[in-house]
Amino acid sequence: MYDFGLQPGDGCYVYNVSDNLTRTYVKCVEVREGVYDGLDAIELEEYDAEPQSSGDGYLYNDGTWIRGVGSLFGVTWNNRFGVDGVGGMLLEASLDGEVVYRREVSSVEPAFDDRRMDVRVDGQEVTVTGIDGDDAVSLFTSDGVLVRQFKKTGRDELRFAVPASGLYIVKCGQDSCKFVAW
Repeated sequence: MYDFGLQPGDGCYVYNVSDNLTRTYVKCVEVREGVYDGLDAIELEEYDAEPQSSGDGYLYNDGTWIRGVGSLFGVTWNNRFGVDGVGGMLLEASLDGEVVYRREVSSVEPAFDDRRMDVRVDGQEVTVTGIDGDDAVSLFTSDGVLVRQFKKTGRDELRFAVPASGLYIVKCGQDSCKFVAW
C-alpha cells in the first residue's frame, strides 16, 4: 500500500484496498520534512501507469502521504486522490497511546442561539419539544415545500412521522431546525 522510503524522482505501483484493489503508479515529487507534527510529507503525482518519459502516462492527480502514517485521506486511501464522491480524511493517528498526528479542524459557533425548539429523529419518527403551546408547527421539504402543518393543543411536545426519508425543516414561531429522517 505504501513505500515511505520514496525520494524525489522515485515511484512505485500501489493498490488501494478501499477501491477494489485499484492499482496506480505514484511518483514522489517532493519530501517536506517535519511539516505534520514533526512528520515528513511525501508529495506525489499519481498516474495510470509508470511514465517512461516526460509527458508519458495519464496524470490523475496529486496527493500527500505522511511518512510512517498514511495518506491525508486516511490510512486505507493511499491512491485515487482525485476521485469524486469517495474518500475520507485522516483526523488523528496514535502510536502506543501517543498522538503522532492530529488534523486541526475549524468550526464557528453560532453568533446567538436562542432557539427553544429541539428535534429528535428515530428513523422516520420525529419528536419536537420546546415549542410554544399556541404556535402552529410546520414541516417543509429541504426546498421549502410545505408538507404538513400541525395545530397545537397546548402541549410542549409534538410527535409525527415524515412521509419519506430525506432532509426536512420544521418551523414553530421564529424557531426552525433542519433534520434528516431515514
